[in-house]
Amino acid sequence: MGIYVSAGKLSQSNKVTLVWIPGHHGITGNAEADGLAKRGTNEVPSDQTASIPFAEGKEVIKSHLRWEYLNRWKTCKGCCQSEP
Repeated sequence: MGIYVSAGKLSQSNKVTLVWIPGHHGITGNAEADGLAKRGTNEVPSDQTASIPFAEGKEVIKSHLRWEYLNRWKTCKGCCQSEP
């Protein structure tokens, strides 16, 4: 869920595109991208860190847990005794 929340927050003021790349072989620029990614893991993060307020993050988590609970309640066979 974390990447979806972060992408949602970033997309409010930026264009966000997620691209799945199935493999490494034959992709132009892949070796350079790998090198830059490795180098980036050793550097101090820039000031462009995406963050959300604690209270908002807490509400997202509570909402997801509630959804998960209700979904499991509805799909559980033989364990429903009363409505939640």
